[in-house]
Amino acid sequence: MPTSAVPEIAPLADRATAGGGLLGLRYLVVGILNLGGSVFLIRRLGPEAWASYSVALFLATFVDQQLGARLLGALHTSATLSRSLVDAAAAVAQVSAAVCLLLLLPAAWIAGELTSLPGISHTISAAAVCSCVISWRAVPVALLERRLAFRWIAVGEVLDQVTFLGIAVPAVALGADLEAVSVALALRGVPTLLLLRGRVRAPWLGRFGPAIRGVVSFALPGSLSALCFLGEGLLPLILLGADHPVLLGFVMTAASAMSYPAVLVVVLQRITVPVLSRVTARPMAVARVVDEVALAAAAGLVASVGALGLASPWWMPGLFGPEWDTAWPQAVGIGGSYILMGPINVALSGLLARNQPRDATVAWAAMLAAWVVGGLAIVSLGAPRWFLLGLIASKAIGFALASYLLARGGARIRPARTLTAGLAGIAAAYAGAAAISSGQTAIAVAAALGLILISGVALLTTRRLVAQTWAAVRPALRMVVGRGRGDRSVALDDADP
Repeated sequence: MPTSAVPEIAPLADRATAGGGLLGLRYLVVGILNLGGSVFLIRRLGPEAWASYSVALFLATFVDQQLGARLLGALHTSATLSRSLVDAAAAVAQVSAAVCLLLLLPAAWIAGELTSLPGISHTISAAAVCSCVISWRAVPVALLERRLAFRWIAVGEVLDQVTFLGIAVPAVALGADLEAVSVALALRGVPTLLLLRGRVRAPWLGRFGPAIRGVVSFALPGSLSALCFLGEGLLPLILLGADHPVLLGFVMTAASAMSYPAVLVVVLQRITVPVLSRVTARPMAVARVVDEVALAAAAGLVASVGALGLASPWWMPGLFGPEWDTAWPQAVGIGGSYILMGPINVALSGLLARNQPRDATVAWAAMLAAWVVGGLAIVSLGAPRWFLLGLIASKAIGFALASYLLARGGARIRPARTLTAGLAGIAAAYAGAAAISSGQTAIAVAAALGLILISGVALLTTRRLVAQTWAAVRPALRMVVGRGRGDRSVALDDADP
C-alpha cells in the first residue's frame, strides 16, 4: 500500500505489503510445483481432456476466491467482530456448501450431455466436492485475512497443490486417466481444511442470529457479483464447448499458464479489501491508495503477463507439443484480460471497502454483459479464434465504470492513465506475438522494448510505492520461516489489529 500517498496508515500499509509478499511467495512456490505437474498431465491427457479438468478447476477456484471479500465481506469490514457475526458468517458458508452441491452435481450431468468434452461429468462432480471443502474452511480464512495474517493461508494453499499433484501425477504415470485427476481435485482441499481449523478456533456450525443481516448485506450483492464472475468464466465453455473443443482447450490452458505471472491480480483482491476497510471513513485516502496501486498493478502486469503473452508462440508448443503452435492468440487474449483485471480488483475493493457492494455488482454485471455481446458477435461472424477481444473490451469498460462509481461515492481516481498503460501493453504483446509467429524478429524486439517502456514509465510514476513495497516484502520472507504458535482465537472486538 502506498504510504507515500497516505502516511498516516504506514504501519497498516507495511503489514499489508508484507502479507502481499507472503501471498506472492505462495504463488511462486505453487507455480513451480504446478509447472512440472501440469506439463506432464497436459502431455499425457491432451488438450480436450485438459479442458475438462480446467473447467472443473475454474469452478473450484471460483468458489475459493468468491467466498472471501464478496460472500463473507462483513468479517472484513465490520468495525468490531462479535461472536454472533462469526456464527452468522459460518451459517452462510454452510449454505454455500449446500448450494455448491445442488448446483454443480446436476451441472455435471448437463455438461456431459451437451458438450463433447471427455470426462466432463466426473471433473465437475469433483469440483462440487472440492467446493464444499472450501466452504467449510472459508470462515477461518476470512478471520485470518481480517487480521492480515497470511502466513498460514499461504501454507495451506501450497498444501492444496501438493495434495493434488501427489495424487494425480503418480496415478496418471501408472496409466490412470481423467478419473484419477478428478479424485485428486475432490480431495485437494481436505488437508488444508484440517490445518486451518487447527490454527483458528471458529465454529463448524453457524447460527442465523441477529447479526445475519450484516452478513447478508454483503453476501447478497456479493453473490450476484460472484455469479457474474462465474458467467464470465463459463462463457468460453458455452460458446466453444460443442463445436470448438480444441480451441476451448487452448483457452483454458492459456488461462492456467498465464495465471502464474498474473498472481498480482489475486493478491490485490485478497489484501485490498481488509486494508481499505480501515481507512474507509477518509474517501480521499481511499482514492489515493486505489489510484496509485491500480497504476502500479497495471505496470507490473504489463511487464510480467505481457512478456509471457508476447513469447507464447515459443513456449506453448515447446512445453505442450506442436499442436499448440496456433494457441498464441488465446494466450495474449487471456493475458490482456489479466492485465486489466489487476486495476479492476483494486477499484472493486475500494467499492467494497466503502460499503458500496451494490455498485461493485453493477460493475461486474456490466463486464459480463459486454463480454457476452462481444463474444457472441465475434463467434457469430465466424472468427471464434479472436473472441477473447470481447473479454478485453469488457474489462476496459468495467474499470472505467468502477472508477466512475467510486467518484460518485466521494473517492475520485484517475482511470485514464491506468487504462492507457494497460491497453498499450496489450497491443505491444499482441504485436510481438504476431511477429514471432510470422518470423519477423525485428518487430518482435521492438514490441518487447515497448513493453519495457510502458511498464517503466508507469512504475516511475509510482516509484515511491515500489520502493516501499520492496522494503516491506523483505521482512515477509523472514516471516515465512519465523517462529510463532499462531492465534487460535477468532480475534473478537478489541483483539483485532
